[in-house]
Amino acid sequence: MTTIPQSPEEITTEWLNTALGAEGILDGAEITEFTLETVGDGQGFLSALVRITPTYEGGHDGLPATMIAKFPSKDVNERETGDALGAYARESGFYRNCASESPGHPPRHYHSMSNPGTDEHLIVIEDLGGARFVSQLGGVGHDDAMHIMRALAQVHAHYWERPIPNEAQWLPAYAEFAEIFPPEFETGAPQLVANWSYCTPKTVLDRLDAGNAAYPAVVHRLSEGPSTLVHCDPRIDNVAFAAGPHGDTVRLFDWQLASRGPAAYDVMYFMTQSLEPTVRRARQSELLGAYHDELVANGVTGYSRERLEDDIGLATCTLWGFLSLIGNIVFPDEKGKEIAERTLPRFYSMMEDFDAASRLREFV
Repeated sequence: MTTIPQSPEEITTEWLNTALGAEGILDGAEITEFTLETVGDGQGFLSALVRITPTYEGGHDGLPATMIAKFPSKDVNERETGDALGAYARESGFYRNCASESPGHPPRHYHSMSNPGTDEHLIVIEDLGGARFVSQLGGVGHDDAMHIMRALAQVHAHYWERPIPNEAQWLPAYAEFAEIFPPEFETGAPQLVANWSYCTPKTVLDRLDAGNAAYPAVVHRLSEGPSTLVHCDPRIDNVAFAAGPHGDTVRLFDWQLASRGPAAYDVMYFMTQSLEPTVRRARQSELLGAYHDELVANGVTGYSRERLEDDIGLATCTLWGFLSLIGNIVFPDEKGKEIAERTLPRFYSMMEDFDAASRLREFV
């Protein structure tokens, strides 16, 4: 196979049969035709999504009834961001090397190819359209949050201080964000102030420059601890719940920021992005206890509950940088206003409760 489709329009039955046949997905069957359907608004994080519905010669018993093809975003700015992050190579590498063994139950991998430095990136994965999804705007309830915390712990424990398949070829260290993100802060911070200062505490804005300046040092300090495979974007919008005989199964997807790094970052990020402050504050001790118990039950030793909470507190010091990134990607239109007003208070409450301001002093 010499070419990779660069848009849905370039997918052909010949390409599908060759690509999926080489992966053993078709088991000798043949796709005779297919239809394409845009998924949602067609956009994932930095990506364009389409659903493929194939017709197989002789029926499709045991074969995928539908699949998701994920291309780089058609938006030039998003595409440049994806390239700068290495997002397409990260996700392709994850699905090819880790999807089949990950306790996070990601979508099944059907095919992936990524040629860094080119426009050729594509993954074809299982369609989770039949699963249950929860909106980030509404926030996560207690039971779903417990399921997710345990699922994150299982993923982290599985790769805790262990080699990750072919990681040198596709998996950057979390520490690399110390160099990747700061240029974005320079343009994002003024937009945060201009667009969202009305719903941001003055105490947060007063420390914005210091927090951004300290970001690399905080990231490197976090990276000094035990390392594992971290998702780096485990907000509720990247989680599906698949119903089963023993309850819902958490299925983590969108692995474009996958890294080797500190487990506490994923925990902090999930709680910050997905839990309303009242829910988090009422259940935080229980959620962290469940996460830590699951780590221990899956073989992690030498990492105490106290160390976990300290690392989460340190991770909150990265949130000034994340807020600056939001300045670049959440715009003051109707949709952006709803996102900002519903989710930014989650950041501020997390920073307050883990005393990010005091911790920041060590780095400025």
